[in-house]
Amino acid sequence: MNLIRMQPKKPRRTGRLRSPGHLAWVRKCCCAVSQCYNLPVEAAHWRLGAHAGVSQKPDDDRAIPLCGEHHKEAHRIGEETFAKKYKLDIAAILAELRRYSPPLRRPHRPAAHARRR
Repeated sequence: MNLIRMQPKKPRRTGRLRSPGHLAWVRKCCCAVSQCYNLPVEAAHWRLGAHAGVSQKPDDDRAIPLCGEHHKEAHRIGEETFAKKYKLDIAAILAELRRYSPPLRRPHRPAAHARRR
C-alpha cells in the first residue's frame, strides 16, 4: 500500500525581474536604518507584499540596502516588525531606489516604425 501521495509540482513563477546591476548598485548605498554606517551593505530582498510564494525570492527591484547586522535582524524578527521598529517606509524606500537606480532607468526609445523616415 502506497501511503505517500506525490503532489504535482507547482509551476515555477515566471517573469521574475533579475537585475545584477541593480543589486550591485543597492549594495553601494548606505544601510536603510537611520544612523547606521556599518559595512558591508547587502541587498536584502523584501518579501512582504511581493506576492511571491514561500521560498521564492522576490524581484530584484524589491531589494533594500541593509548592513549584515540589520539584514539578519530583519529575518530573525520578521519584516513587518523590523520596519515598525526602525520606522521604515519600505514602499517609499523601494520607490526611491527604483527611481534612481541606473540599471533600472531605461532611456525612452521611440518605436521602430517611428524611427524610419
